[in-house]
Amino acid sequence: MVSISKGDHTLTLGMFKNETKITEKTVHFTRDYNTGIENQMANSIRLYPNPAMNILNIEGENIQTISVSNLAGQIVFNVNANNQITVLNIQSIENGIYFVKVITNQGNTIVSKFVKQ
Repeated sequence: MVSISKGDHTLTLGMFKNETKITEKTVHFTRDYNTGIENQMANSIRLYPNPAMNILNIEGENIQTISVSNLAGQIVFNVNANNQITVLNIQSIENGIYFVKVITNQGNTIVSKFVKQ
């Protein structure tokens, strides 16, 4: 694991074929401080089973909305939730990795991932 210090950073990645550079991309980003709040919030939402085949359970308190998106950012589910447990039928979506974005009644946003098999 690489530790990245607080501040502005630049990351340059090159794609090579043998010894010849084919392309190069540079990304600029800023690492801000980490309070640990995000980790506490993420632990307040539970996705199971993970990996999932037909049903995905999303459990947590004060959940207002749930959206599920694929790696391309396309939303495949968008649900208003007012229960402690929301059950999604995911049988019709393709196998792969998905992101679940939960917005709580307090306006907090929590993003988790799951694998559809």
